[in-house]
Amino acid sequence: MIQATVGENLSFNEFATLYQDNKCNVSWTALLGGGGLGFGSAIDQLKRSAELVEQGNKVYPQVTCRPLNFELQLKAPFIFESSPVFKPVSEAPTVEAKMAVYDSAEFRAAFKEMLKAGLGAIWQNAVITYCPSEPALEERLVYEVAEERGVHPGDLSIDLSLRDKLEVRFRIPVANSNEDEVETLLTDPNTVLGLSDAGAHASQLCDACFSTHLLSRWVRERKAMSLEEAVRMLTSRPAEVFAIKDRGLLAEGKPADVV
Repeated sequence: MIQATVGENLSFNEFATLYQDNKCNVSWTALLGGGGLGFGSAIDQLKRSAELVEQGNKVYPQVTCRPLNFELQLKAPFIFESSPVFKPVSEAPTVEAKMAVYDSAEFRAAFKEMLKAGLGAIWQNAVITYCPSEPALEERLVYEVAEERGVHPGDLSIDLSLRDKLEVRFRIPVANSNEDEVETLLTDPNTVLGLSDAGAHASQLCDACFSTHLLSRWVRERKAMSLEEAVRMLTSRPAEVFAIKDRGLLAEGKPADVV
């Protein structure tokens, strides 16, 4: 079994080569609604995946039944740390030192420039999810509050965070928010559930609840699939893709836990 994350030099052609050279199943992360990690639309990627399987390649994209959101606090701005603008923040050894960086005119100006560029499209949908000093702001858009108060969204984000010693938390929707598109991915025969990130970086992303979300949202509420199909997606389908023998089925002679 080979698991890989799609990247600049690792995509469909390379996945097929991995399977052909190693003759073991390949599963890759991640096929997301909204285009996700790139390489065309989600539907285009789904068609390309089907072509690989039709050609005899056991290559299966991982999909998720939940919206892909990142949570962050400015004391640990995980998704921004690759930016040179945030390098002084990463290098600051204490919360107080990080606060001094954020409060500087130089950082504020650079952060606002980031918001003018690619970051702006992401931050426009940022939601305040935890604000100890002003709970009434929770679950409100940063840009909406900034407009009400007549301030720049960058300044608002920084000022709220500084007021609570960088404990304020923001949620950023990244992908998989269009449920009609997600339903197409979930019900395709060539995909497999995955991408729960159930412990890799829990302060930013943890979808360990994806199994119960699948049953409640997609079976009970949207009726996108039968209960039996959802159970198969959670049990025998991943066992098949990941080549886990004697698991995934309730059958005589096979080990199984029933909850």
